[in-house]
Amino acid sequence: MNHKVIYLLPLLAILGCATIPRVTDMEIQEAMKLKRDPANGKIVYEKGCIFCHRERGEGGGVAAETLERSMSKRDEDLYKAIKEGAGSWMPPFSNMTAKDTVDVIKYIRDLFPEK
Repeated sequence: MNHKVIYLLPLLAILGCATIPRVTDMEIQEAMKLKRDPANGKIVYEKGCIFCHRERGEGGGVAAETLERSMSKRDEDLYKAIKEGAGSWMPPFSNMTAKDTVDVIKYIRDLFPEK
């Protein structure tokens, strides 16, 4: 067996066990107090969300459902889904700032005002 592979096995085991940081209730509460900017939310959405959710949240990319049908009723739940990922298909955006996250939520809510 190649010695390089032997050295890589423990590293791969550690990386495989890495977990996604969980969002705390306090973080969510503080984020919900931030002023929201849908214009910035659109910019962030276009950089990270549009590939799966498409331009107007209509789905059809990796996300087959529309955002309107799949998004949470509460902003707190949506915040958590964005930061931690949702189901097996949506990756976590744990490095997104709280401000960018609430801005994206505002932008999405403006796309579907009846939700």
